[in-house]
Amino acid sequence: MSIYEAYFKFQGLVKDPIKDATNPHFKSKYVDLPGLMAVVKPALQEAGLMLIQNFDYNEGVHGLKTSIIDKKGDSLSSFVPINPDKDNVQGYGAAVTYLRRYSIESICGVCGTLDDDGNSASGSTRKADPLTAIFAKCQKAKSVDTEGWEEFKIEKGIPNGPTDVRALTPLGLKQLEKDLDKFLK
Repeated sequence: MSIYEAYFKFQGLVKDPIKDATNPHFKSKYVDLPGLMAVVKPALQEAGLMLIQNFDYNEGVHGLKTSIIDKKGDSLSSFVPINPDKDNVQGYGAAVTYLRRYSIESICGVCGTLDDDGNSASGSTRKADPLTAIFAKCQKAKSVDTEGWEEFKIEKGIPNGPTDVRALTPLGLKQLEKDLDKFLK
């Protein structure tokens, strides 16, 4: 199997991760690095692929190289320059953390950050992710009543909680949101 065939298989297996971390400054949801890896790694492994990220130096520029490699050693790679806001260890650490997430999302073809069509960068009001409210209610339900939440998930056909919510139809999502509101009362 070529790396492209394995990557095609991976694309059929991987799902977009749940945006369960909050950026308090921008009041937006995103997936953190461990959450992203929890979704990507199993799908890569099942497709016979692995992900490697390392620092690289390319044409006089320091950057982050992200590669997907198959069992034969063939790879797909991307390189992103590291340009920290602050020229110190903390600045580089922050830049690398962002670049790791965005590079993984990009090379794996998943969406772990809110796509607001550039509105936040241009100062426009952005549209909220329609699943964000449901994910937040799932998290709240789990923290309020752990035992009841486990029963609720099974009864509603979402045994993996928010992970299964994405598979629901728009009508199913509306019903689930109503049911979550009742559960939280």
